[in-house]
Amino acid sequence: MAEKLKLTQEQAEAIEVVRTIIIPIEFANKLKGLSAAVILQAIKEGYDIKPQFKVGDWVVRVSEFRSYVENAKYQNYQVNSVFRIQTILNSYAIDEHGTNHDLENIRHATTGEIKAEKERQLWKSIGREVGEFREGDIFLDRNGTCFEISEKHEFEDKIKRASSESWYKTGESKGFYPAESFISFESEEEG
Repeated sequence: MAEKLKLTQEQAEAIEVVRTIIIPIEFANKLKGLSAAVILQAIKEGYDIKPQFKVGDWVVRVSEFRSYVENAKYQNYQVNSVFRIQTILNSYAIDEHGTNHDLENIRHATTGEIKAEKERQLWKSIGREVGEFREGDIFLDRNGTCFEISEKHEFEDKIKRASSESWYKTGESKGFYPAESFISFESEEEG
């Protein structure tokens, strides 16, 4: 049988305090897998809490990596790429493209990052870059006044295009109707 440790009275009292904190079963199960050295290091030096992720969370990549995708292509994921978790499998978050992202390489996205990504996806859905206005778009300014961006009146168009871009960037616009979604009621002449 191994000989017991010899402690001072002060050390023995400290051990008893630690024992009363750690011994209850509900705590012991939560500490499973942590060595005494790690527990003491956490108490002494502090610790960070691992973030908990769930399906539907918006997250941001915190490191770059390349992922193999269909047809022998590689897709680069840059730092600060924002995506929504579709599935969680073991220690990976899976995005809408089926790409695995190590949970250690992501963090929760901020409200601003989520807003920017949703906006990017919205513009992408109509085949445009963020803030790209084109001839034929109908723009609603902050007063609700509609105007068409047109190349027919060059000087007036430059003012309207500059105003629409400025109002868009400052958040003072109500919205716009993309030219691609316009449905004309005018009939084309046959001939």
